[in-house]
Amino acid sequence: MATKWKNFTRNSWVKAVCWLLILVMTAVSAGMTVYAAENAQKNNLNELSSYSTYSLSDILIHEQPTAEYLAQQLYFPISNLYTVGENGTTEESIERNVTPADLLGELTTEYYQSDTWESGEPEQSYDASAPTLDAKTVSAVMAALASDTSGEYSDISESAFQAWLTHHPEVYASCRARYISAQLQSLTDTQRWLEGLKNSFDYYLTNTVTGDCFTSLPDGTAQKNAESQLLHTTQYAMALKSTTTGAAFYSKHTDLAQELESLNASDYMLDSSRNGTAICAMTTDAYDNLCLSWSEIHRLFANLITIYAISAVVIALCLLVLCFGAGRRPDDDTCYLLGFDRIWTEAQIFFGMCACIAFAGVISLFLNFFGDNITVSLSFTAICTGVCAASVAFAAVCLVIFLSQVRRLKARQWLNGWIIWRLFRKFGIASLCWLNKQFRKSPLRRRFIILSILLPLLCAAWIPIPVVIIVLLIVSMRLADSIEAVNRGAHDIRAGKTDTQITVREHAPKELAALAADLNGISEGLQEAVDTAVKSERLKSELISNVSHDIKTPLTSIVTYVDLLKKCDIADETAQEYIRILEQKAQRLRTLTLDLFDASKATSGAMTVELAKTDLDALLRQALGERSEHIQRAGLDVRITSHPPVYVNADGRLLWRVLDNLISNCVRYAVPHSRVYADIAQGASLCTLTIKNISATELNISADELMQRFTRGDRSRHTEGSGLGLSIAQSLAELMHGTCRVEIDGDLFKAIVEIPRWTQPETHETNQTT
Repeated sequence: MATKWKNFTRNSWVKAVCWLLILVMTAVSAGMTVYAAENAQKNNLNELSSYSTYSLSDILIHEQPTAEYLAQQLYFPISNLYTVGENGTTEESIERNVTPADLLGELTTEYYQSDTWESGEPEQSYDASAPTLDAKTVSAVMAALASDTSGEYSDISESAFQAWLTHHPEVYASCRARYISAQLQSLTDTQRWLEGLKNSFDYYLTNTVTGDCFTSLPDGTAQKNAESQLLHTTQYAMALKSTTTGAAFYSKHTDLAQELESLNASDYMLDSSRNGTAICAMTTDAYDNLCLSWSEIHRLFANLITIYAISAVVIALCLLVLCFGAGRRPDDDTCYLLGFDRIWTEAQIFFGMCACIAFAGVISLFLNFFGDNITVSLSFTAICTGVCAASVAFAAVCLVIFLSQVRRLKARQWLNGWIIWRLFRKFGIASLCWLNKQFRKSPLRRRFIILSILLPLLCAAWIPIPVVIIVLLIVSMRLADSIEAVNRGAHDIRAGKTDTQITVREHAPKELAALAADLNGISEGLQEAVDTAVKSERLKSELISNVSHDIKTPLTSIVTYVDLLKKCDIADETAQEYIRILEQKAQRLRTLTLDLFDASKATSGAMTVELAKTDLDALLRQALGERSEHIQRAGLDVRITSHPPVYVNADGRLLWRVLDNLISNCVRYAVPHSRVYADIAQGASLCTLTIKNISATELNISADELMQRFTRGDRSRHTEGSGLGLSIAQSLAELMHGTCRVEIDGDLFKAIVEIPRWTQPETHETNQTT
């Protein structure tokens, strides 16, 4: 059974028939609606609603007019007649019965537009020659003003209004004339309206105050005769008599009389403020026509509801079949999407809304042709065809959009068809995941997230914005104080102030307090490390100094005894060779001891520095001259590039030691019979000496490591160097506020010394004024 149902719903012919049935039933429903409207027009639907209100359910349930509807048909003419005629039927009676209360609205409007109302004070300047109102009239107006309980005139100053009214009788006269003119126009309109009721109603209305009478009966008919004629004559189907004390319904039809008597008669009597008696009777012909129109419309609407019900059932069944077969093919469970399904859902909805607006416009246009005041007339066939075509087109558009959404649901791609969902999935979900991740990281982030969400909500809830701003400023400033304190402490620790202790506010976030504690711990640990390093360096320097000093005494003795042995007459050549070796090693040990002592003094800062004007070029040439024998022995060709004189602010003794160490380094490690370049450059604040040579051994060591103590480029240590020359040069250059560094590029060795340039000190001359 299930297989047959699937094959049935997926059959293309079945789908086409369902489409056709839906469009046909839509066209039938639209056509029947136009037909019902046309027939309702012919059956005086407008007349049914002229004097009363009714609902569609009343017409569908009752085949005959309801008692409430008929009662309203009688009461409406009475109420309308008395509302217009309560002040009289002639100009004289209207003038005679105008009261100050009737004119109060007109007078206050004029008062609001006067200068008195703007100033709030009684007007002092007025035309003294103008006639004044009598005291009785003014008192009546003020009494009417005081009797107002609606609060409409509560903002009027009674004293100012009375003074203004007394001195402006022309305003009172103008308002009175306008009121009388409006009442006469209303009376004329009512009399025209009464002429249209003479074939359906007869009425009799008297005003006991003015003595005026409205009636459709022959002139001269007395009230007693009018009541007998309207209430008990068989030519009237029903009648209503209304007074200020009560109301009563009359009808020659027994069933109708019982229904009318069941109504609450007090709802149809005249107000107690009105004086007089009103009688309205509906003729038998008008009653029969009304009942006939009601029955025709009842039958028409009942048929229309039946058509709607049948159409709804057929359309529902067809939609069910189309929903099951949408996107499916026979013997294939895959859901296929059409080209229209690729369009975004928002675009489909917009297209549907446009179709809905167009459909409503077309229907409104055609329905207007049922009116009475149009200048273009269309036949029923043209109207029906237009409405049916518009309904079918609108139904087809809605069906296409609906089935497109069904196919997306079956293909599980309904959400993907929404641009909003795609944007939310691409950005919204990622943002929510990121927010959740941030929310879980730390309490501080949670507070920031809650604050960022809560503040806009508070503003949206109309919490006073100044309060929100004040709270935000207080919280943010406290947080800024703690952050700035931590930032300053971290900067001081970085600058070397290891005794820094960071203090944050009492209400600072726990994270900032923990960070401050960690930085304080780092500062304390760094201080301990520095103290330990300084102590260790001092101990090493002291150890080197002490050892060097202790070695000097025995070394001096050894050198002395070697000299004594050389003076002895020793003929053995082997002994002479031994003495020569002892002398050589003793001298080397003496040099090493001096280097250790100098390195210790330079590192510890115990060496005295006397900065003065020194010629770097001359000092370099002097150092080369003293080392000329060694340079010649190594076969080096020294090339100097300089523009003397080059004056630097340095200690000549220390600078000479730096240069001597660098030249000695070249003599030991440069390739024999190679060139050595010494370049001196003068900068704005520094003078730079660069010595370049080619290393005889492979420099498989970094420049920083080469500057360390006891480090040689010759790792086999076959040369006579101590490994302290570059380290001593660096320490001595730093004592003179300069630098010494090396650069290695393959086998090219480059030593660079930077010394502050000597500048002429400023001299202050005192000018004497004679």
